[in-house]
Amino acid sequence: METDTNANTSIYVLSLLSLAIIFLIVKGYTAQFSEKQYLLNVYMHILLTMIVWAAGYLLIKKNSDKLAKYFGNMGSGFRLIGIILLGFVSIYMVQKSETIAGRNLWWISFIVSMGFIVYPIIARAEHRKVFWSTCIALIVILVSLSSLAYFDEARRFLGWGEGLVMILLGLIIFEVIDLIITQDFTLKSVMRRQKIYAWITIVLFSGFVLYDTQKLMEKAKEFMMKISSGQSINPNYPADSLNLFLDIVNLFSSISRVQ
Repeated sequence: METDTNANTSIYVLSLLSLAIIFLIVKGYTAQFSEKQYLLNVYMHILLTMIVWAAGYLLIKKNSDKLAKYFGNMGSGFRLIGIILLGFVSIYMVQKSETIAGRNLWWISFIVSMGFIVYPIIARAEHRKVFWSTCIALIVILVSLSSLAYFDEARRFLGWGEGLVMILLGLIIFEVIDLIITQDFTLKSVMRRQKIYAWITIVLFSGFVLYDTQKLMEKAKEFMMKISSGQSINPNYPADSLNLFLDIVNLFSSISRVQ
């Protein structure tokens, strides 16, 4: 009974926070454009996604063990493929939609599809009792890296993009090869390799946070230059939040695995 009361309270608080952030997002669309306002709007979209996921996770956990199991183990391969396809279609449409309403509707679709995929990651972190420590570590990393990127006037991280992508592709290929050729599938060996890959992923996506933060800053400057020259702008906040958002998801997953 006490657990249900705590869950209800948490859901209520998260709902209020969601409404407050939605209000700020709507206000941001009508506010006078500035570099800081642009970055704030992008981060508000990311923060709202995290809060919606947290509320959704609590609702599933509170109301239906069967539903939690359904989402947790992902069930059939067709369901997983459908969810992944919906995610890719949503990402494409968020970037191609011309209207604010269209972008945000497809962004909501992306949140829902990704929520199904992220649910097992959150559930695993909570089961291993590392959820809050992971969140704290993630916040510290994000604040530190974002501050470093923001105050780096030389914009030295903007040149990291191609290198980071190549390293990511190399890591994926290496993991696949390792999975194929390895002969040691004992629990100790698997856990050791997972931790090694998780640490590499943390370092890699920390680099992506630096790079994507400065890309957002450069995009904000481009918008300011267009305004100064009398051109109209149409910033796509949902699309611009996607890269940094995916960085955060990968960091959360990897941080939870190394604990």
